[in-house]
Amino acid sequence: MLKKSYLLTILAAFVLVFTSCDKDKDKDGEVTPRIDVSQLEKNEWKVTGHIVTATGQEDYDAIEEDYGGDIFASFDGEGEYYLTTESNGSSEFDGSYDVKDEKITWDFPLSIMGQLKGEEESTYTIDKLDKNTFKIVSTATINKVKVTETITFSAE
Repeated sequence: MLKKSYLLTILAAFVLVFTSCDKDKDKDGEVTPRIDVSQLEKNEWKVTGHIVTATGQEDYDAIEEDYGGDIFASFDGEGEYYLTTESNGSSEFDGSYDVKDEKITWDFPLSIMGQLKGEEESTYTIDKLDKNTFKIVSTATINKVKVTETITFSAE
């Protein structure tokens, strides 16, 4: 009886080990990404938050300080985007972007991080992207001060 119990326990352990690994991968054996990048092109995105924090400083609200009104972004899914100040309005700025490994690199003209670094393009980590919200974050140390820029967009 003890021998049967032992064999059944070993058999159950083998079955568990060999069947539990398949859930983390899709049909091609690739790990399923956390971010569905196709959501970018499905909506027009309104900037609803643009906060810069720096160690030892008050938060800087870029919408309140720098924006002259609403900003909307539309992505084409092929590396190009445009900005406008009206929902479904005509383009007022055309730019490019690249999404790779849950990061977006783009030439967003209102990027505080890009301005601080003196760069035309900035790379942000995509913190959230679903049908309603697109949130990106960039953190860097500039002149020994940790600076974090968070830009939040809402689907229109």
